[in-house]
Amino acid sequence: MKKNLLTTLITLLFILSSACSALGGTSQTKLDPRTASPCEFLTKEEASEILGKEVKASQVGPLPQSGSLSFANCVFASTEGNEISSIGIFFYGRTDPAKGLESFQVAKERATARNVLVIVENMGDEAIWGGDQLMIRKGNLVIGVIASTSLTQVDLEKSKLAASKVLARIQE
Repeated sequence: MKKNLLTTLITLLFILSSACSALGGTSQTKLDPRTASPCEFLTKEEASEILGKEVKASQVGPLPQSGSLSFANCVFASTEGNEISSIGIFFYGRTDPAKGLESFQVAKERATARNVLVIVENMGDEAIWGGDQLMIRKGNLVIGVIASTSLTQVDLEKSKLAASKVLARIQE
């Protein structure tokens, strides 16, 4: 069930990427993550280099309130061969930073309860890996990054590479 849902979601995102294939940042300009598209914080070329496959970008958001969070995200995806690889960038609490900070705290507590919490050094003010997403707190901003090399395999090191590119483009 979970795999079918994930497959459907990634397929939908990839279809959407066809219409948005021109997205993807191209400059080293500092951007405001509360107003800029998450797709502007990583180039398609950078995402392709991190995943080792050509990707397309698809902006899904900014979304209106989704439960208790308002967020925007961007997915860079590749379906080369039989494998689906992707990098997702999520900005939590865009319209209400307190909700983003709350989502960070909830993720931290859940990862602790599941005994999978990893503190990631040298990323923003605080960064955690809960086994499925790298979450970074930088001031009141919360960024999530997921790099997956297949439907079931997420990769912390690739997530950290993508996150470092995103963080470098954040306007102070």
